[in-house]
Order: sequence, then C-alpha cells, then structure tokens
Amino acid sequence: MTELKYTSADSLRVGSVAPSLTLLDAAGAPAVLSELWAAGPLLLTFLRHFG
Repeated sequence: MTELKYTSADSLRVGSVAPSLTLLDAAGAPAVLSELWAAGPLLLTFLRHFG
C-alpha cells in the first residue's frame, strides 16, 4: 500500500525547502528528490501525457 502525505500549497514559498518525494523516472525506477537535489539545484516539471 502506498502512503500519501500532502503538503498545503500555502506552506510552500519561493526559496523554501521542497518536501522530499519519491517519484518514478522515465524508465520506471524510483527517484528520491532529496537525493537528487543534494547534488545541486533541481528543476522538476510535470507534463500531462495525451495519448
């Protein structure tokens, strides 16, 4: 079972630390965002797939 925790958008401000998330990358492997941004700045983009 997957446990979901939500953060209110009101608590996210420019320059604040983003919550760590585990998402699937393009190959389907888990990617832990806190591990990725430990190496430097991270740009996260969500795209909706049509098709």
